Amino acid sequence: FASGAVSRINMTDYDFNFELKEALDEIPYTQGHTYTSEGLKMVRETLVPDLRPVSLGIPRVLIVITDGGSTTGYNPEIEAALIKDENVNIISMGVGSGVIKDELEAMASVPINKNVVQLDSFEEMIDVVTQLSGASCEKAAIITAGTQASTSVQKCDFKFL
Repeated sequence: FASGAVSRINMTDYDFNFELKEALDEIPYTQGHTYTSEGLKMVRETLVPDLRPVSLGIPRVLIVITDGGSTTGYNPEIEAALIKDENVNIISMGVGSGVIKDELEAMASVPINKNVVQLDSFEEMIDVVTQLSGASCEKAAIITAGTQASTSVQKCDFKFL
């Protein structure tokens, strides 16, 4: 969110984990200000409505990654709260020394100690991917009585219903 919010990847465009990883590697790093609230607003307005219904019992998880504190006037707390109100669990990940821990905690779902991750460098992300994947699957989902849903996925893969 260096100079505004831009969606660079549509998760439903990828059938295999390796395809998504390749697409992620192609995203350019842009320097500038940190408009975290604008990014969260875009997620709330454009992506959250397209998520599968919570009645299917599928956890809805958003991972927010930042390398700094939000630019003055773009505090993410309000937008994060609105997203959490839509039954989306937020994991906040800060990378580097410019991260503001209070801001990560304000965005994250409870329990904070499991949903805030701080890293020294982007290279460390590889080490936490498995941890985040497991935590994402453990998030509670709201299930409506009488609704049945089933699917299967291979280990380290994903599927959208």
